[in-house]
Amino acid sequence: MLKKTVLILLVVCLSVPVFAGGGRVHGVVLNSAGCPVAGARVEIQREISGYELTAFTTDRGEFAFNDVPAGIFGVRVTFRGMLLGEDRVELLMPVNRRVDFTVDEELVRSVDP
Repeated sequence: MLKKTVLILLVVCLSVPVFAGGGRVHGVVLNSAGCPVAGARVEIQREISGYELTAFTTDRGEFAFNDVPAGIFGVRVTFRGMLLGEDRVELLMPVNRRVDFTVDEELVRSVDP
């Protein structure tokens, strides 16, 4: 009886993080000189369902997506319509994933007005 109770408690305790909410995808977009790229569009899209979120980088080049459901996501960074970078991130459980981008300084300057 005691073994059964301990086993049930163990299963319940290990299951709690799975249902605790979504994960977080965050990072920074910098140019090759190490300066932040402000106003870049960052999109994450779930490969299977097409679930999509969009954010824009801050003045410090930072972006974040909170409460992201589990799955495999494509991450895409654009600036004024020009692709700056792409990556892939897996969120198999609610965790934090950092995805940083360093882009060619000339490429960013070429699309700046």
